[in-house]
Amino acid sequence: MQGAVLFWRKSGAGLFIVLTGLCAQYLPWTAVPRLTFVYHFYASVPFVIYCITCCIKWLEGRRDGLRWLTHAYVSVTAILFTAFYPILSGIPVSGEQGIYQGGAEVV
Repeated sequence: MQGAVLFWRKSGAGLFIVLTGLCAQYLPWTAVPRLTFVYHFYASVPFVIYCITCCIKWLEGRRDGLRWLTHAYVSVTAILFTAFYPILSGIPVSGEQGIYQGGAEVV
């Protein structure tokens, strides 16, 4: 309990509001028995981004040598976004690119 109080004082009410928003957007969809699609979870994306940012900032604050973690996370995110952009945007791709993307339907 003491750790929760210290966490609340250090991070402030802002993080509590963000976590409450994340739970309010995400948790109701976990109880839905029918098929859910990715657009059902789009409303929780800003909350997830803010939580990831807070976690990385917290890790950097604990140790001085973890700045590389931020650079690695941003680099991996940019690479994955670039690799999956044709699929996410619906751009027709050639045969080789389709095989590279995991054997997706090629045009």
